Amino acid sequence: MYLTRDGEIVTREQIQQAFEAGKARLVHGYRDASQGGSSVSTSLRLDGKDVDTRSKCYSVWEELWTRKPKTLQECLQGAK
Repeated sequence: MYLTRDGEIVTREQIQQAFEAGKARLVHGYRDASQGGSSVSTSLRLDGKDVDTRSKCYSVWEELWTRKPKTLQECLQGAK
């Protein structure tokens, strides 16, 4: 089972189709890594929309940015 950032259940085939069409986006944001400071979380969107709210939010915890995945494997990891 794969999930998008919005919680939508998608198949491997849907992810592959979005990747091949250039619509897959990895969404990054900060998360608390209790022991050792903050780290970055990654999820997947299939809508092709680019977002970058870094330095535009009140708190870094609200910041998001996207990038195009280089491989299908990156997409699948982001959707787990």
